[in-house]
Amino acid sequence: MSRLAKKLRAKLVDDQTNDWRTYHKMVASLLRPGIRVLDVGCGVGHVAPFPWDQYPDVEVIGIDPNPEANHNTNLNRFELLKDFSNWPVEDNSIDLVLSRYVLEHVENPEDFFANLTRVLKPGGQFIALTPNHRHPAVICSGILPLRVKQRILKATTGVQESDVFPTWYRINTLSKLRRYAQKFDLQIEHLDAREYGPTGYLDFNVFGFLVSYTYYEAVRWLFLERWFGASITVVLRKPGLNPKILSST
Repeated sequence: MSRLAKKLRAKLVDDQTNDWRTYHKMVASLLRPGIRVLDVGCGVGHVAPFPWDQYPDVEVIGIDPNPEANHNTNLNRFELLKDFSNWPVEDNSIDLVLSRYVLEHVENPEDFFANLTRVLKPGGQFIALTPNHRHPAVICSGILPLRVKQRILKATTGVQESDVFPTWYRINTLSKLRRYAQKFDLQIEHLDAREYGPTGYLDFNVFGFLVSYTYYEAVRWLFLERWFGASITVVLRKPGLNPKILSST
């Protein structure tokens, strides 16, 4: 990240309303003592991790295709994801499934949602934060070779190259998420797209930051966030009653 771009971002953008802070607040609102959480694509837990140490009564299970995720200290249990069509998790055993910047890597949405509905208890919930494929930066990301994206993400966010996987963007619009929720009989409790701040992909120089900042302001002032905002948040619920989760977003 360019030093000047970093200074401009700190001066012009309110960091309190960024994507991961918003997601963390949404997750925290759904946590209850004694629930079992599944973090799909948990990663190694180094980039803006959720403060799980504040929730000692919550069991956190992580699954990820990267063996290095076994070192994620936020987890009570880790399972290596060897087969994307069959998550190594028991049926009807999870109260809350989490997915932060994972849906864009899902090659087969049918398998993903079949596993999601299988592992969730009746009344269990699913919450995700994912890029909106209608955003210009995300469209470009879908075109760039994986190696180039790995280098960009390492330079701008600190994500290790081994923790960056191919992207497919097959579920990454509001309409597609709504369609799959309906197909798998999941109730939509929240579904929205927002531009929380200028995308960090262009922060390698000042010009790149100014381009992303101009887009950020334009989308908000023209009320186009729901269509072209960079980040999608979604909360779905499996039909039924879950006594451990008493409220929704």
